[in-house]
Amino acid sequence: MSKELTRVRELIKEVQELPKNLTQENEFENYTNGDEQTQSEISGILSKRHENKNKILRNVFAFFKANTNDDDFYLNNFLKITFRPKEGVYNLFHMRNDEAWRNDRNSLILLLETYETELKEKYRTTDENRPFLDKDLFSSGLFWTLIALIGGVAYFLGDYKSNLDIKKLEEKIYTQEIEYKSLEKKFHDYRNLKISPK
Repeated sequence: MSKELTRVRELIKEVQELPKNLTQENEFENYTNGDEQTQSEISGILSKRHENKNKILRNVFAFFKANTNDDDFYLNNFLKITFRPKEGVYNLFHMRNDEAWRNDRNSLILLLETYETELKEKYRTTDENRPFLDKDLFSSGLFWTLIALIGGVAYFLGDYKSNLDIKKLEEKIYTQEIEYKSLEKKFHDYRNLKISPK
């Protein structure tokens, strides 16, 4: 599996983990009926959701910039996703904010899933053109035939080399034996040499 496909799956998971709506039902009630501290806590929760969403958007943008062209379909459609109402700015708990969040969350998931499908198709097509994939390598009869052939050739070459080395060694031993016998004869002749007085 490619790094690109793995990364797009991680991004899909990150977007899916975003809440389906910007605000939850109890948050609206607690905010409108709560004191300043409660309102501050809920504002903090919403702020963290926006920060998390912005981090994911930056990651997706970086991913598309790294893997597509500037005029690419995916990058252009991604740039239209804002998680904000298109027609204006509404107060904190307005239903248009939730609607924009929900729609853009779904649009981003769909865009990433479409990219994932395209990548899978691309790699599937590429894989069909390559008969020996990593996943199919060990189940291939040709692979095991090649292994046996390579093993046989390696054994033959090893056996040939060892026989060749033995022959060279035997020749060297024979040559040394001849030299030894020659030296032994010379030594024997030297010992038997009689020196006559002058």
